[in-house]
Order: sequence, then structure tokens, then C-alpha cells
Amino acid sequence: MKKSRVIIYGDIHGCLDEFIALRKKAKLTKNDIEICVGDILSKGKKDFETLQYIMKENILTIRGNNDDIFLRYKRELDAGNIIKSKNYAKTQQTLNKMGSEEFEFIQNMPFFHKIDNLTIIHGGLELRTNLETACEEELCLTTRIAYLNSQGEYIKEKNITPDCSLWADSYDAREGFIVYGHHVFDEPKESKYALGIDTGCVFGNKLTAVIFDMCDSRVNLKSLRYIFQNAYQRVFVRVSRELNLLKVNYSTFTAHFTILKSENIKSIIDDLENFTEEAQVLKYINGLIILDILEAV
Repeated sequence: MKKSRVIIYGDIHGCLDEFIALRKKAKLTKNDIEICVGDILSKGKKDFETLQYIMKENILTIRGNNDDIFLRYKRELDAGNIIKSKNYAKTQQTLNKMGSEEFEFIQNMPFFHKIDNLTIIHGGLELRTNLETACEEELCLTTRIAYLNSQGEYIKEKNITPDCSLWADSYDAREGFIVYGHHVFDEPKESKYALGIDTGCVFGNKLTAVIFDMCDSRVNLKSLRYIFQNAYQRVFVRVSRELNLLKVNYSTFTAHFTILKSENIKSIIDDLENFTEEAQVLKYINGLIILDILEAV
């Protein structure tokens, strides 16, 4: 009777040192199955090194939206087009380091992976989605889904209304028990038939892995447990939208985070250390805020 474990890592986003430390905590054996939920690239300082490390270690990685964007940029550049996206500057340096092997690895990242009654995806599912019959466009959409509207269809986070909900809260188990990333939570988000494990390491929180025991080819979902690695750097971030959902001092908050773009970063950080409401906003990651890195200290 062959025993092993399935170890699934949350969004790494170039936090290579934390990822290596988390793997050490897992005390890996040769029978373990390691899987990343995607978004190993972008935002962090070592995203290219993370990609190379995962390739070297031969770790199965689900394609995330922040991984897929490198393929999209490459197609645009190969076609001779000028990339006008505001996000391009953040990825250009890493993109320029990539060769054919890196692009092939990303291209071969699956949009989902199934082991017995366990399914791993990056983002989420619409109510109508069937992973086995979905076209590539539908599968690509799964990398971006966090919320659904009242009809069970994908809605961009900037357009969410009170009748929208996190996709996992209405998921019906048709694809088995799902482990996903993409959407940032302070702690792993446990729904009835799904588990979100992106705990925002790149934003200064922690990297999460969930572990399941296996016996032969069967996954024991009841054996679920976590290991964590705290982020090594305190990272200050910019709230890019939805401040209206929170009761904060808008003018003070907006002013200070605008100033954060200047070179006078240290003195502004000292000011932020004394804030209370703003600090609460930074902790209020659970589905309400999109965060972007401004500066790492």
C-alpha cells in the first residue's frame, strides 16, 4: 500500500526565499506530489529566479493570470505590436530574461489538475463551467475569477455589487473539492467544497501550503492541514480601489499613499507606522481590495 502526500502551495509571486523555506518545513519525501496553484510570477523581486527554481525542481504548476500575461506579451511583441498596458513596465525586465525554455514551461502549465476527488485551479469557476469540456478561452477565464454575479457569471472586482458573491461560496462540488489561489485572504478561506490558499506573501503576510494524505491513488480530504511561512519583508502596498466600502479617513489615506510614489519613502513610512484606521485597511484583504506593491522595506 503506497502512501504519499499532496502538497499544494499558494500564490508565490516571486517570493522565492519564502517558498524554499516552506518546502523545507514540509519535510518532503520522494513520494510527495507538489503542486503550485499558479501566479508564481509578477509582483515579487525574484519572479524569474522562482520560475527557474520551479522548472529545476520539476514542480507541477497551474497557470495563473499573472503567468499567462507573459505569454500574451510575448505574442504581442512577436507580432511587432507596441504594448501599451500600464502593467507592462512591471514585467518587461523579467520578460527580457526569458528564453524558449521558460516560455515553453509557462505554455505547458495546465489550467487545472485533478487527483482523485481533488481539483486544483488558479482562480474560480462560473456556475456553467465544466473543466473537461471547456474551451481554452473559458479555461483562461478561470485564472481571473474571484466573484460571480447573481446569475453565476464572472464579474470584474471593480464592478461587484451587493448581490455578487465569492465563487467558492456557491460552488456545488461538481468538479470535486477545489483548492485555488488568486484571491488574497489573511488566512486560508474554507468553503464547503473549496479552499482558498493565497495568503498574500508578496504583500507582507505569509505563504501557505495545504497538505492532504494519499493512500494508493485516493486523496483523504479529511487529512487537510496547513503549513505557513511568514513573509521576510514588510511590504507597503497601495489600495487601488473600493475605499468607499470602508470607513476610513479618505483624504489622509489618499494623500499619504500618493506621496509614497515619491523618493521620500522612509519618512512617509514612519508616518504610516502611527496610523490606525489605515493599518486596519491593509489587514482588510478579504475580498474587498485589490493591492499593488509600492515599496519593499
